[in-house]
Amino acid sequence: KVNSNTPPTFIVLSANDLSVPGTNMIPYYSRLIECGVPTELHVFPEGGHGWGYSSEQFKGVGKDKFAHYRPDFERLLERWLTDRRNDGKEVAPVQNYGTANNIPYSQASDEYSRSRCKLDVYYPLGVKDAPVLVWFHGGGLTGGNRYVPAELKNSGMIIVSVNYRLMPKVGITDCIDDAAAAVAWAFEHAEEYGGSRSRIFVSGHSA
Repeated sequence: KVNSNTPPTFIVLSANDLSVPGTNMIPYYSRLIECGVPTELHVFPEGGHGWGYSSEQFKGVGKDKFAHYRPDFERLLERWLTDRRNDGKEVAPVQNYGTANNIPYSQASDEYSRSRCKLDVYYPLGVKDAPVLVWFHGGGLTGGNRYVPAELKNSGMIIVSVNYRLMPKVGITDCIDDAAAAVAWAFEHAEEYGGSRSRIFVSGHSA
């Protein structure tokens, strides 16, 4: 439910996305504005669904459908992340990062949950009160695996990259429950990695 406590939200759409029409996002965007949430919506003419971004789960699939607009998108995203990261303060660049992998976040005890409900943490070393981004991979809730997008690395943020249970082995409510449990884990453990519990954001691709 969107309210005044919803985190700042950056939305990017492709006008020719045939999988998920961009008009689906308009009510959500309008509600964010009504609640005074810092929000931006950018619509690019082309790119399709996912824009052909390369990642470990999509290597070798299709071509870059977004190349012409990519520099503009990356400039917009970098400016947005800088604004959110700095909160008006000067932040020294961070160069050294650590990783913590295969961390269980769910209380479920069945074998499938134990295998899927894990996350990785990519974090800058020697920081305090850094923003934390919980990242959910795409795949239509039926496939995919966690990864840290190259565009989010070396950003000064802590990235919590999450695997969750997939349909049809589970229902959509189980996927949502996993997402909620992963975000709860981030609130509970953010400070262990130099993060701030008051600066936790949620993002992802497609799903």
